[in-house]
Amino acid sequence: MQVRLVELLHGELMLMTLHTQEPQQTLQELATSRRPFDRWLREQLQALLGWNLQEVLVDPQGDLIFAWSAERSEGEAEASSAYDTSSS
Repeated sequence: MQVRLVELLHGELMLMTLHTQEPQQTLQELATSRRPFDRWLREQLQALLGWNLQEVLVDPQGDLIFAWSAERSEGEAEASSAYDTSSS
């Protein structure tokens, strides 16, 4: 997991990336884990962003607007919009 703070003209943006083979399973484990770091991270997400991981798990694909995998050859990038409900 990586968390970056990006300075923009009109404020700041927190950019979080999580690289995993099974994103839904990873989020589920994070949401229910009793390990100290996982509990701390859940508390930080709740305090900073108002996120309850249990609620985030309900619609994991809701905000994805573009996905690209470096493993794909050039020209095979996938794009998805809020209107496209198909999974990639």
